[in-house]
Amino acid sequence: MRITRLSTHVVGTPWRNLTHVLVHTDEGLTGVGEARMLGHTDALLGYLAEAERNHVAGSDPFDTEDLVRRMKYGDYGRAGEIVMSGIACVEMACWDIVGKALGQPVWRLLGGKVRERIKAYANGWYTVERTPEAFHAAATKVVERGYRALKLDPFGNGHYELDHAETLRSVSLVEAVRDAIGPEADLLVEMHGRFNPATAETHYTLVAPHNVGGPVLTAANLHLAACTTNFKIQEHFNDFADAAIKQVAPGLPEVVDGYFTLPREPGLGVTLDVEACARFPRQRAKFDLFAEDWHLRDPERTASRDAAGA
Repeated sequence: MRITRLSTHVVGTPWRNLTHVLVHTDEGLTGVGEARMLGHTDALLGYLAEAERNHVAGSDPFDTEDLVRRMKYGDYGRAGEIVMSGIACVEMACWDIVGKALGQPVWRLLGGKVRERIKAYANGWYTVERTPEAFHAAATKVVERGYRALKLDPFGNGHYELDHAETLRSVSLVEAVRDAIGPEADLLVEMHGRFNPATAETHYTLVAPHNVGGPVLTAANLHLAACTTNFKIQEHFNDFADAAIKQVAPGLPEVVDGYFTLPREPGLGVTLDVEACARFPRQRAKFDLFAEDWHLRDPERTASRDAAGA
């Protein structure tokens, strides 16, 4: 089996572009991969076009390690975000092809499952006014959907460190969310890499895996989680932020009572619907963590609020 070509399909939202790559083969099998870009989508598409010519076309999708090696080291210079995102898309799609060819879910090819279900936490749910009352109401809706863990960034447009007033405001938001979800649910606090190391050391911050992708990337994460012994919890945006994009890749298990079930279909278990992708054209996605009200995840909404306050 040989790879014949790549095709790309970008699903647009106001704050993120989801770049999907279909890897086509001479035996008719097709695999799908996804990378989430908050910017630089054109650069990623350009790299993929070059990589298709220089490394991917003619490769055996079963030889994923060799293909990854050539994509990473076969071009002069160190691989950064663009190259590694492109590699991830193609490698993900190759695993999808291998699973389909063998009639097995990817987690079985990676060593087999070590759990029957995968705990999830909700993110992207707090696109509301930055007040304790609004965060309390939004968090209540999350637990009403069955989630038993959720994450938030309460820090506004803070950078490096917070002043006293902003610290008190941020703490009040966390307190409101804890009050809404009760003492038993897990509460995770996101800092988005904006603060100094001393802040993390002061609060003994723990780290959890990150996934801000769409259904394809989430499916890939589930397969990895299924067979990884020290996996903790799976992030999930798409029940709350841009929930409609789930239709572009049917087949992903839903979160029920706070958990995903394991994917059971061969490969990644999801199929890219190209026609559905076309219903979400690319937008001028922009995600500025230092803008006021960035958590609304809608640059136009944020800009209009800024203009109103000017």
